[in-house]
Amino acid sequence: MKILRVKTVAEWQAACGAQGPRAVVFDRGGYYELDRETVIDHDDIVVMGETAPEPVIFSRFGLRVQASNVTLRHLTVLPGPGPRAQDRDGIRVLPRRDKTPVRGFRAINLTVGWSCDEVFSFAHGAVEDALVQDCIFAEALRIAGGTSHPDWTHPKGAHSMGMLIGRRNLGVRIVSNLFAFNFFRNPAVHVASQACVVGNIIYSPFENAAHVYVDKGQGPREAVFSGNWLVDGPKLHGNRVSAAVAKPQPMTSGTVEIYDNGRVMLDQALPASVRATITHCGARPTLADGFSERIRRAVLDRTGGWRDGPDLPWPPPGPSEPDWRAAPGTTGALLRYAARHNALLGGRTP
Repeated sequence: MKILRVKTVAEWQAACGAQGPRAVVFDRGGYYELDRETVIDHDDIVVMGETAPEPVIFSRFGLRVQASNVTLRHLTVLPGPGPRAQDRDGIRVLPRRDKTPVRGFRAINLTVGWSCDEVFSFAHGAVEDALVQDCIFAEALRIAGGTSHPDWTHPKGAHSMGMLIGRRNLGVRIVSNLFAFNFFRNPAVHVASQACVVGNIIYSPFENAAHVYVDKGQGPREAVFSGNWLVDGPKLHGNRVSAAVAKPQPMTSGTVEIYDNGRVMLDQALPASVRATITHCGARPTLADGFSERIRRAVLDRTGGWRDGPDLPWPPPGPSEPDWRAAPGTTGALLRYAARHNALLGGRTP
């Protein structure tokens, strides 16, 4: 496995476009202001944001994955609005260039927010094996797509979406993540998909919390919602734990299982298990960027609300790690280093 070191946007784009097994490590953190969407379309890449001295934040554009055996760890992605109305996601997973599904996708301890459409999406038929764990997906923008408030308009109007698991995605596991301040799709499971949504915290949705889509009587191939918590914020709207939407016909094919989910009213204390999940989620939980820390604090304090546009100026990049040393240059040493740093920074082994 090649080890590719990154400290500039150009080096980041080149590392993602390289071929062959590779690990991407960072010699600096802070903001990487992108001039276009980053595309990963060659297999076998591990991106280790925990190797930087401070949080790694990608702004202005998001990431697109069209390759197998892709692992993303300890990164923050904040696209923000663009120069015109558009449906810009934070991270999106698409089928490979040959139209086949990707396999072996892993997203661990990411923070993704301020998208113009979904914060995170699996396109139709994109994946057959995916794990998303201990991430924050927050503040999908209600009105986005311009450079100033009157022009922040999505082509569909107000549009704030958490995570979409599109049609025909299989083997998708959404585990112990925090969804906060997204209108709905926290997540949504589409027709003919197979997904397990377990142990997630859904904070202050506007309409639906987690839900499924039904079309002409067909629903998800299999959708399981278990051990999730809906946590009320100071503003309430719909807040349904799960519901079939987008055409009310009875579902004649597919299976949806919903059990052992809970709700925490505004006047109730957060259970210990909910606080533990919040503590471990997002990029570098113990050395977090300003966006990640603000979202976690809002949930713990039961404050905040939905966003039309991003903060200006953008959030602080976060503190530097004391006594930071560059990631080692051999594969074995790098993997040991990354495992140790993941634990030191508050992450859990998936």
